[in-house]
Amino acid sequence: MMVTKPLTATVVIAVYNDWQVLECILQSLKSQWHHQFDVAIADDGSTNEFVEHVKRAQQYGYPFKISHYWQADDGFGKTIVLNQAVAHAQTPYLIFIDGDCVPQTGFVDDHLRLAQPRQCLTGRRIDLPRAALNMLVMRHPESIFRHNKVRLFHMSLTKRARNIEKGVRIAWSKLNLFSHKDRGIIGCNFSLYRQDLLSINGFDERFRAQWGAEDSDIDRRLRMVGVKVRSLFLCATMVHFDSSYDKRAMWAINPPDANKPKYYDSVSAEGQSYTNFGINK
Repeated sequence: MMVTKPLTATVVIAVYNDWQVLECILQSLKSQWHHQFDVAIADDGSTNEFVEHVKRAQQYGYPFKISHYWQADDGFGKTIVLNQAVAHAQTPYLIFIDGDCVPQTGFVDDHLRLAQPRQCLTGRRIDLPRAALNMLVMRHPESIFRHNKVRLFHMSLTKRARNIEKGVRIAWSKLNLFSHKDRGIIGCNFSLYRQDLLSINGFDERFRAQWGAEDSDIDRRLRMVGVKVRSLFLCATMVHFDSSYDKRAMWAINPPDANKPKYYDSVSAEGQSYTNFGINK
């Protein structure tokens, strides 16, 4: 009788300087039910102090291998270092999260058990202010929602939290497969087979502005080659600790790139699924 090997993955974490949240992410990943995954830290120019923290984490004894891909800080270069991590990944499946998003119980398992070739899974997140991290995380970062439901709903009522309902996870229910809504890929919570991402040459490295629609570009090009994008529902949950939570105040100081929509439109107008500005140049 042939025994099917379990699917293995690389969890790719896009980071920039916030070690406290990354440590919570690693602890949360340590508490996942299964550890058939590696971790790749895609670092867009963090400080030497942050790099030293990562080196210590690599020696800590986590039940997964941690690789660290670092590039010098030259503005927003997330897509460049993500491509480095993808190029070096040794597993057939990839799960992408951002360095300010803490996955919750069952996160990796949900992505792996629903994985299929020619399909990209995308989840959602609770949005909390960065200042809530110390108040909520304590010793179990993988259970933020489960241990703080009342407090989180109160924060939502007072406009200090958003999308609280997206923290609900219902294990093994028929409800927790896919949403009927086509929400598109969100860069902090999506997964797919590595070969499907390589088929479009990875991320387009021309996207160099924060909130630069690089995830929308991936979504568009995957669909062009026939990869189906499916929105997860009541599973693969995560909590986002947003240092720029009040975006209206932040944008008043540092407005987002006004040319972003035009730039995305100009790239998409090329009509290409395979970018010449990706992993292979």
